Amino acid sequence: MIIYQNGDYEQCSAFPDTLYDKNAAYCIPDGSELAAKYLALYPRAQLVTDDSGNIVDVVEIPKTYEETAAEKRAAYEAASVAYIRERYSQDDENKVIREYLANPADKAEFDEYNRYVIECKEKAKANIYAQ
Repeated sequence: MIIYQNGDYEQCSAFPDTLYDKNAAYCIPDGSELAAKYLALYPRAQLVTDDSGNIVDVVEIPKTYEETAAEKRAAYEAASVAYIRERYSQDDENKVIREYLANPADKAEFDEYNRYVIECKEKAKANIYAQ
């Protein structure tokens, strides 16, 4: 496995333990404990080197508040959609909205859909932000 200066990595079965790309900064033997640790922590993996530049460990880069907030927001949005999909497929949603737009006076089905979406969002918010 080779690791570039920006933290990205590549693995090539033809050159498992070789620094085969001159643009790469480090090489960790595929299948090694360090390689497994790097893969487990990626993209938050950071190499620890000794005075000679040899890799001695891999540690996790701490999350910032902004990253944590963005991750929670993404989890909330994904959970909301998952709950909505328990009752409405994407096609079903489109149909309800399309019919409402075509005839706003007949909004009973849209109101039911909208109530359900609000319930799903509240459920997702309670599950994600209560953690």
